[in-house]
Amino acid sequence: METLNEINELIKKSLPQQVGEQLRIRLEQADKDTLKVKQQEESLQNKNKTITELEKTISEYKKFDERNSKLEEREKKICEDELNFRVKILEYQLASEIDKTQFSKEVALGLVRNTEFKKSIFDSETMQPFLDNNGNWQYPSPTSKSHIETKKAE
Repeated sequence: METLNEINELIKKSLPQQVGEQLRIRLEQADKDTLKVKQQEESLQNKNKTITELEKTISEYKKFDERNSKLEEREKKICEDELNFRVKILEYQLASEIDKTQFSKEVALGLVRNTEFKKSIFDSETMQPFLDNNGNWQYPSPTSKSHIETKKAE
């Protein structure tokens, strides 16, 4: 500000009043512009710092995004593999149960096939007395019959 005052005094002494006034206004405007430029430079530097920080943050986020996408792909693959693994386990269990059922059936049929069933039938028959053609009463003697049946299961 001292230089401004000195310049203003020199202008008043050496230049006419109207020219001096114009010059003084211009110098004040130049000082204001200089101050404004300094403020804008500081603002620009702050904005550049902010931009640099944001670029770093974006770069980190990109890394995280890439890592997350890779992890999601791996997780999908693991889920798919786990599902396939469970399906295979169930297939093996089903095959095992089918084999067990077949074995049980064969064992049961094997036991039945080798079994013979024997049935003994004894029946005593006594007939009622009857008249023959000559008019005589006939008294039949008691009879018995025995029968043995043998069956094999197939």
